[in-house]
Amino acid sequence: MEQIGLELRNLMNLIVRYTHKDVNQSQLSMPHGAIIKYLIENNQRKIHPSDLEDVFMMRKSTTSRMLKLIEQNGFIEIIPDDIDSRKKIIKVTAKSQKFFQSMNNRIMNLERIMIKNVSNDELQVFMNVLGKIKQNLLEEERGN
Repeated sequence: MEQIGLELRNLMNLIVRYTHKDVNQSQLSMPHGAIIKYLIENNQRKIHPSDLEDVFMMRKSTTSRMLKLIEQNGFIEIIPDDIDSRKKIIKVTAKSQKFFQSMNNRIMNLERIMIKNVSNDELQVFMNVLGKIKQNLLEEERGN
């Protein structure tokens, strides 16, 4: 039987290596870049750290640590919410806008490379299987 976890990890390592060619220059990892991308694409609304926890399925401590590093590198500002000062709002900076353009082009190229020689039907099956695996793991994590 194939080891799905090992194959997914190997695939992720290849993706990380590809994306880090540019990202290393900006002191950000691929997950940091994904957060910036999400923040920019959703900049019309207030984004709180808890939103990122939900979207990226991260624990609070991981999210806090990542945001602190992204902020230290000047890509975001974390400011108090004007309605509830206990909550924090994450705002992107001009530096992150510039980074996003470069990163987005790289991600689009990566997507093209990954699906080269893969039919639409094969891609749909792959995405369906990934969705099921993800759902199985989420259910297991919740104790269902």
